[in-house]
Amino acid sequence: MRRLFLIAALFLWTPAGAQNDGATPWKIEKETFVYAVRDTDTLRLDRYTALTPDSRTKPCLMFLFGGGFMTGTRDNRRFRPFFDYYARKGFVVVSIDYRLGMKRARQAGLLDEEHFTRALDTTLSMATEDLYDATAYICREMPDVDPSRIVTCGSSAGAITVLMGEYWLCNGHPLAAGKFTQDFSYAGVIAFAGAVCDTQDSLRWKRDPAPMLLFHGDADRNVPYG
Repeated sequence: MRRLFLIAALFLWTPAGAQNDGATPWKIEKETFVYAVRDTDTLRLDRYTALTPDSRTKPCLMFLFGGGFMTGTRDNRRFRPFFDYYARKGFVVVSIDYRLGMKRARQAGLLDEEHFTRALDTTLSMATEDLYDATAYICREMPDVDPSRIVTCGSSAGAITVLMGEYWLCNGHPLAAGKFTQDFSYAGVIAFAGAVCDTQDSLRWKRDPAPMLLFHGDADRNVPYG
């Protein structure tokens, strides 16, 4: 059974935004934007929002797909019910591309014992940088999003990336420097994964890392942050 790691969740015991109590659900609008270009990679994000009369700023749920940093797509049709569910809860849902470093390493023949650690380190750096670039784009280009209520969420490789993104922000990693115009932290991180990486000095796969709070429950449960 998959386990849910939660560093934090949203805001204090309040609804995310306007929710539909009627019989007909609000229509979900999908828009696609280019948020960065890295070498030959054009990185896009899909934005899902419910077409509601609510004009307040909204929390944002960022999603990163899984696939071992080798496969996966931001718009896999299996994710759509998840995106629609949270959009109707009042979130702006954003699903992003990120560079698949292990796929590149495999194509270059760099997944042998000699090169694997460096390949994984590079892979994590690339994916985390893309997460930061997408976050900065949201803060800069989406005025209906409350930047103090951005939650990152990922599955498998995406889970590892969002955990690393929070860990490096909290520890002043150089990769985070210059990405945001002011002090920034994610309101929460939800990671659907059984193992993560500890990259303090070396790369080691481990279960139940110390910075994480193991939590069993539903992904949409409100848990106080702080």
